[in-house]
Amino acid sequence: MYEQMAWVARPVKEHPADVDVPFEVVARNGPEWGPDVSVDVVLQLSDAEGSIHLLRASNQLIVRTD
Repeated sequence: MYEQMAWVARPVKEHPADVDVPFEVVARNGPEWGPDVSVDVVLQLSDAEGSIHLLRASNQLIVRTD
């Protein structure tokens, strides 16, 4: 989320699982809100029972948009 705008994406797993990185996904082709702007990232996860969990990382610096 940036200012009053939100970008919703379906992340994809691009690489095989790594021992050091248990879970990694990427979302591409988003809006060009930067570089050098801070955004809030919200990730929605669902568990095996179907319960939804939201994780938020505030003030994440966008350093590249290419």
